[in-house]
Amino acid sequence: MIYYPMNMEFLDPVAERRSRVMLFIGYGLIAIAITIASLILWYWSYGFTLSRDGEVKQNGLVFVSSTPQGATITLNGETSTERTNGRLSLESGSYDMKVSLEGYRDWTHSFSVEGSDVQRFDYLKLIPKQLKSSVIAPFTAEPSFVSQSPNKRWLVVKDATIAGLFQVYDLRNPKKPNVIQLTLPETIVSASETTTSWKVVEWSDDNRHLLLSHTFVTEAIERKEYILFDRTSAELGRNLTTQLQFSPEETLQLYDKQFDQLYVHNATNNTLRTLSVSGTEITPPIEKVISFKTYGRDTLLYITETAAVDGSLQRSAILKTGDQQITLRQFALPTGNTNYLLDIARYDNEWYVVVGETTGKGVYVYKNPFEQKLLVDVLPKPWRYLRRDSPTRVSFSSNARFLLVQSNQKVTMCDVEEVAIRSYAIDHPLDIGSELRWVDGFHLAYISGGKVQIMEFDKHNHQALTDSNPRFTPYIAPDNRFMLTITAGSNGTGASLITTPLIVEKV
Repeated sequence: MIYYPMNMEFLDPVAERRSRVMLFIGYGLIAIAITIASLILWYWSYGFTLSRDGEVKQNGLVFVSSTPQGATITLNGETSTERTNGRLSLESGSYDMKVSLEGYRDWTHSFSVEGSDVQRFDYLKLIPKQLKSSVIAPFTAEPSFVSQSPNKRWLVVKDATIAGLFQVYDLRNPKKPNVIQLTLPETIVSASETTTSWKVVEWSDDNRHLLLSHTFVTEAIERKEYILFDRTSAELGRNLTTQLQFSPEETLQLYDKQFDQLYVHNATNNTLRTLSVSGTEITPPIEKVISFKTYGRDTLLYITETAAVDGSLQRSAILKTGDQQITLRQFALPTGNTNYLLDIARYDNEWYVVVGETTGKGVYVYKNPFEQKLLVDVLPKPWRYLRRDSPTRVSFSSNARFLLVQSNQKVTMCDVEEVAIRSYAIDHPLDIGSELRWVDGFHLAYISGGKVQIMEFDKHNHQALTDSNPRFTPYIAPDNRFMLTITAGSNGTGASLITTPLIVEKV
């Protein structure tokens, strides 16, 4: 029998201590290795690299995403190994970037990178080289209006030939949308002696109800009524004017985008009321409201007439949120025809409030005005002043990041995230009846030369798309893969609703 000596180190205190020390050293080395590897990955993720001569440099990070994905990225003529959606670590310098995909038009942009920069180009829409449109529905006459719901799924078309006839298109399948026809009962829509006109006031945020104004003529007098349209049933529509006995000088808007609650503004005595559709008062009336803009349930921006220090009259822009109220700006009484430009948005938990007038030289933008600590009789300081002579429109993009100030062909654009202001002129003249409109958070569209023109917020990558009637903005389907437009009928009369894929359809 063979005997093997047993390891008796555990009986030797010195040997046991040595083993324990070696074990702790091993654990320590492993921890150090993990820490170093984690730091290397962390620094790499933030663009740090090691040059050939051993110098640590921090590159800029550029994220490039596109619709569709999988496009090739070319920088200064050299093809990158990354494709969209991709992450690029770039040394400081200037770059000309091209994004290309078979069957689509190239997308280009020039930019500069500094160490530690993080830039995102996550709004690229690649447009097919060949756009193939098809007719969804022909109309015997140009529609009175076309309006798309906030969630983009529903398209309501008002037939111009029959007083109460509407078509409602379900864009869940934008290639062949389902359509239902609704005819409002004669008890809801007033008959007219001449041609009537319809105007969309606004959608409710339930994507079901639509507030409309209807202008008609009886006894040779032009009158207006407000109809609450329900896209699910014609019988559920309401004539709010007759139901609540509104006077001709009163105009309606939805209160907090709720279909059963209303703002009622009287243009004669300038009183602003809030009512339910049952006629119940929601909040106390506000006097001397000349013009107003709302946001949510509690925030109201309005122009009112006040007394100046010398006793003369002036106009003031008031922001009211709940029980808080602040005067933002004061204007002299207008000597001619002046309209006020008001808007409110919230981006990244910051409030942005816009105040201007069409006879001015720009608009004032206030950031979180209630957070400014003010002395008595001191007005809050504007965050930015956006110059634009005789501005006609202000509007925030759907993501509220960009503020557009427009005067005819000229535009001033403010990027509230990058705190960047750009001014430019639109290269193509807008057709009569067309307006510059946001189609999403980054892209603008208008009609010029009878075609849809689309461009990015900074005017880059302008593209001419399909034919369109200038009265109707292009409508993007919920999946962002199809565009719908109104064009002239195939025989030159009437109109057609057409759909155009914004993707290359594979055979």
